[in-house]
Amino acid sequence: GVPEDAVVFRFGVDARYSGQGNEITIWVGEGDAWPATAAEVTAAFESEYRRIYGMTILTGRWWDDARIGLVAGAFYAVVHAQLDFWHTAQPETFGGMLTVAGIVIGTAGDHNRANWRYIAAGCLLGAAGLLKPPLAGGGAVLALWAAASLMTISPLPRLPMIV
Repeated sequence: GVPEDAVVFRFGVDARYSGQGNEITIWVGEGDAWPATAAEVTAAFESEYRRIYGMTILTGRWWDDARIGLVAGAFYAVVHAQLDFWHTAQPETFGGMLTVAGIVIGTAGDHNRANWRYIAAGCLLGAAGLLKPPLAGGGAVLALWAAASLMTISPLPRLPMIV
């Protein structure tokens, strides 16, 4: 056997959003008793969920609800597959991801020290524009967001959510 003092209890939760098909294991600590509050477990779940399903960053940032991005992403994937673009390596397949990444990077963090993020976002949006010129329109979205941020106006209105 194992000596009693070598036994360590590790506490975790398998959690998912209602309607989601897969659980995410959230490790909340070790010890002899439950180490976390419900709020801490919820925060850890939401953080891990964003890490795994990161394409919902913008909807979580702008509307405080990542489910919008999940629904939009699922809808996009179904439409894209139905239009039979996956096997043809259409530029939209790759350029769209560059556009989203550019907007995510460009809208992250402190607006006063955003030069490097705007440069990185510009490179990503430029590459997307080379693949498919209309995708460079993400640069216009980013420019409007940056201008609104500098004028201390919310980049997008907070829309009421119907749950």
